Amino acid sequence: MSIDDEFRRIVRQELRPILERLGMLQEAPETLSVASAAGLAECDPKTILARIKSGELRGFRPPGARAYRIRKDDFNVWLSGSRPSAAPDPDTFAEQVLRRGLSGQTKRGRQR
Repeated sequence: MSIDDEFRRIVRQELRPILERLGMLQEAPETLSVASAAGLAECDPKTILARIKSGELRGFRPPGARAYRIRKDDFNVWLSGSRPSAAPDPDTFAEQVLRRGLSGQTKRGRQR
């Protein structure tokens, strides 16, 4: 296990109770493939990919995967025409914390 992997594990372990208290950590949501989402939306998979890349539809790539996945809740929000929630994804939040920790910078950009 590399130092980065160990650091990620520790950050996630430390963030889990905080995120649970804030209600930001939920059970693993059901996800859709791009092809499944395109079938449900009755459009081409390229349209779904374009919406993900533009930020209009929230999608993610699981670690080590090449293909995008879409949470069903995010897909339903997009399909209904509503805006996505501003709450950050727990993995994205952990990555942001990790990047700040590795760079030695605080949120305001000052060296620690």
